[in-house]
Amino acid sequence: MAQAYVLMNTKLGCEKDVENALKEIPEVKMTWLLYGVYDIIALVEARNEDILKNVIHEQIRKLEKVNTTITNLII
Repeated sequence: MAQAYVLMNTKLGCEKDVENALKEIPEVKMTWLLYGVYDIIALVEARNEDILKNVIHEQIRKLEKVNTTITNLII
């Protein structure tokens, strides 16, 4: 199993919209809204690293209201 925490900055005022969109992605197991440098953190789990990378690059990073992401792989 491959896991990562993905930190996100969203467009101003769009945190809840992004959180709701993330909850529609099956590999996103948990989300939290944050105060500080980042707006959201999500725990993402997949069967392997290739699927994990695909979810992050093709689904999470392409959400319209996500400005930037930082991915931290769990080892």
